[in-house]
Amino acid sequence: MKNLQIVSSCVLSLIAVYIAWRHWWTDELKRRRDLHERRLKVYEALIDFLEDFENANGKEFLRQVRESPFLFSDEISSYLGEIHSKWVRYKVIRGIFADPSSKPADEHPDFSKLSKEREELGWWLHTQAPVATGKFVKEMSLND
Repeated sequence: MKNLQIVSSCVLSLIAVYIAWRHWWTDELKRRRDLHERRLKVYEALIDFLEDFENANGKEFLRQVRESPFLFSDEISSYLGEIHSKWVRYKVIRGIFADPSSKPADEHPDFSKLSKEREELGWWLHTQAPVATGKFVKEMSLND
């Protein structure tokens, strides 16, 4: 009878350990899924932003950039910061050209430099969607 109690105690203990482990594993899978969903929102905001960066106001993207250090590696966070800073520079230059009080290009020596920089920044931003996808794929795995 005493042996039966020992065996049943061991079996019950093993069942309790197994149940605890299953709870932990379920919570771990939920944590991974939640992290993936949050990362996916940042990625989608980035792609939406890049698809229409010329008309974007950047508020949603900036919010995602601010959240990125908590979700991604330093590489992704700094990449998002780089995109944002280049976009801001692009918008500033574009604003100079749109300002009717600005001097015409032939009267302003920096206009040709600014025009070239605006073109380079615009092209760089335009080509970032596939680059971003390549960078994000590394960190978007559910198999962490």
